[in-house]
This record gives sequence, C-alpha cells and structure tokens, in this order.
Amino acid sequence: MILPFSTKFPDGKPTYFIEKIWASIPELKTPYKFNYEELFVNKFNVLWDGWGESFKPKKHTIRADIHNRWKPGNKIHMVVFNRSKNQFQFAPVLECKSVQKIEIIYSNPNSDYPFVKIDGARYNVWEKSGLKMISEIAINDGFKSDIDFFQWFNKDFQGKIIHWTDLRY
Repeated sequence: MILPFSTKFPDGKPTYFIEKIWASIPELKTPYKFNYEELFVNKFNVLWDGWGESFKPKKHTIRADIHNRWKPGNKIHMVVFNRSKNQFQFAPVLECKSVQKIEIIYSNPNSDYPFVKIDGARYNVWEKSGLKMISEIAINDGFKSDIDFFQWFNKDFQGKIIHWTDLRY
C-alpha cells in the first residue's frame, strides 16, 4: 500500500521525514541510500536538503485508518508528492510489522491537557512517566518534541501507529 509523507510541516519548515525514515532502516546501507538521494536530486533538479545532517530515526507513522486497511504483513511503498506527476518512492518496499491503536484526546472534562492512549494504555502529560512516553512517541514519529507532536495532532484523533520496525509501546 502507498504510504505518503509530507516534506514540509504546515508552517513551511522541512519535515526531513525521508532522512529520518532512512535512519530507521538498518538494511538501508549508505550506498543504497545515496542511490535514492541521487534519484531524488536528478528527478527534481534540486540540491539535497539533508546533506550532512544527523537525524533521529522515524520508526513509525501515525495515521487515521477509517477503513481498517493497515495490518501486519501489508507492503509499504513510502512516497512523497503522492498523486502527482512528481510522486517519488524514497525507500525500498517494507513490510508493516505491526499496528497499534492510538487516541489523542483533548475533550477531557477533567483536564485542560490532552492525553494519549495506545492500545488502551493511557499516558498523561502531567505525569512524569506519561510525558516521557509521549515524548518518545513524538520523537519516534519524526517530531522534535511533544510540543511539535501536539501542534500537529491538535484535536481529538483516533488512528493507528504503523510500524516498519520492531518497536512497540
């Protein structure tokens, strides 16, 4: 299944999701990665934005899955510029290793702060262990911090964490 990724956040800053995903795939050896970089540069006639950067791995992605299509064993075709003449697959086809249910809840009458539920386990931002887990989820999803995570997911949300690594929460 095609899994599209953004190259920019809503504020226009680069996501570096391509580089962060590359960092999460141990099988993606450097020469192979450079082949994707070269293909990208040649296709779009641009300088590569992430040269020389060190990125924390993006180990999963969070998506709404209204039709319950994402399941372990699905093939993942990671692309940018989906459904355009510039669509570009930036990684080899990977396998979806697992999915986890995630909820981000703002509409809590007992608190002014959002909380996150993963497979039913609840993590609160006002508890040290909960904030640590939410920060870990945010970093592993490609965000710089839990603050950036909550700016992206800024209202109630239900979906899945799609894993292409062995990580689980």
